Amino acid sequence: PWLQQLRPLVLEPEGFLERLAAVKKRNLSASELEAFDRDGVLVVPGVLTDRFLLRELRLMLRQHQNMASIKYRKTWLYNGAVRSVIRAGLMTELIAAALKGPCSLQEAPIWGSDGCREFNSGLPDHHIGAWHADLPGEQVNITETVTAWLAVTDAPHGLEFIRGTMGRKARIDIFRECNRSQRAGSPGERLLDSDCVRRYAKEKLEPELRQRSQIFMDLKAGDLVLFHGNLVHRGIQWLRPRLALSVRLSRRRLADGRYDIGHTLSYQCHQEGATFFPPGAPGFRGRDPLACVSEELVARPDGVIERSAPVRLLPPEKNLSAAARLLRRVVAGVESVFLSV
Repeated sequence: PWLQQLRPLVLEPEGFLERLAAVKKRNLSASELEAFDRDGVLVVPGVLTDRFLLRELRLMLRQHQNMASIKYRKTWLYNGAVRSVIRAGLMTELIAAALKGPCSLQEAPIWGSDGCREFNSGLPDHHIGAWHADLPGEQVNITETVTAWLAVTDAPHGLEFIRGTMGRKARIDIFRECNRSQRAGSPGERLLDSDCVRRYAKEKLEPELRQRSQIFMDLKAGDLVLFHGNLVHRGIQWLRPRLALSVRLSRRRLADGRYDIGHTLSYQCHQEGATFFPPGAPGFRGRDPLACVSEELVARPDGVIERSAPVRLLPPEKNLSAAARLLRRVVAGVESVFLSV
């Protein structure tokens, strides 16, 4: 039956948003902003240190981890924990500060692994992703994108970056030399040859940087990494349980170089995105960025009905009767329990 093909909803628990909103916000200092502008990557430690909140967040995010298809990356549409994190501003305020202006929500994938393969001694103890940049080549200098990657569990050596590739010249040059996307069968110029990247970093980037270009991050639960969409990076998946929430915001430029504020503000009341402002900017406080979002029931990845079934929009909980609200919570809770076993 089609019900078995659907992912369960994760509802926003009572009081969860309020507890997240009460967490003391981490503001970026002038030196941190300078470091981000220089390197394109910045570790922000201790964004969320409450271990009880982290545990709750992990249980709710785990329901939708690794639904990596583009179709499933707008997780605020069906995961209440993601909506709470976005509404609380723990991640989005840091991104908006790094982008230095209003920006719009693009995606919020949940990256997780239960580490179930670690007991198979015949398999490698880790999987290394391909070097890539999040921003397509045709968008360089047109769109500015920054991602916040929040470690919900400890994430030792979870990400690697190539410093010096944020600028337009280096970004274009390294892809001209090391692009392997066509050979790998992937669209666009997104994937890079690993040996070529190491050689490029050593010969062309490090003499100018006067430091090592390739770096990795050891993150504790609650730490966050900000990185620019131009920056070449890759993920490392170790065979141990790990979970992270990634939120990406962007700004678009006009032909004359100015930012397209009209495009950004068009997401202020939108199902597929939202608008955010840097701390202290007009419009920053007193608004729910996801006020116009309706929850969606979506098919499971690779399910029989994934392509044919329409998305099912659900009415906001505030518009339901008391009985319907209770039934919805009971059904979502039961489905989540079965999925988490």
